[in-house]
Amino acid sequence: MATIFQTVDSAMKKLDGLSQALSSVAAALTTASQSIEALRSGLLGTVDSTSPTEELFGHVTLVEVYETPTFRGAHALLALRDTPGKQVMIFTRDTRMTALLLQALATKFQVAIWSRKLTAPLLPLGGTPSVDQYGTSGGILYSSP
Repeated sequence: MATIFQTVDSAMKKLDGLSQALSSVAAALTTASQSIEALRSGLLGTVDSTSPTEELFGHVTLVEVYETPTFRGAHALLALRDTPGKQVMIFTRDTRMTALLLQALATKFQVAIWSRKLTAPLLPLGGTPSVDQYGTSGGILYSSP
């Protein structure tokens, strides 16, 4: 009888250990899933979870394209139409979005960009930006300046 209790006790301890290990794996998978989602949505940095999706209007004044070991994509400076004198930085990993930003720069046409503010953005070549940074999920290129 004592042997059965010892076996059951030993099995329960092993189950507790497995349960803790599974909790650790679940936490790691959640973190990995969040990282993958950020990459899929074209973001470079951490999205501010309290930041709503915004539609930013303006003119692209600069596009910088990167291909580094840690990042392939672009950022653009956007001079905001509704806040004269204010610029923001738009990050993307999407080649179609990069093409839209380059076309906006070349034509000087206005764009509308759907974006969410980033916290702790990671600049591919280092440095500290002096403007607000946004990740983008889409945009429109208007056919008028």
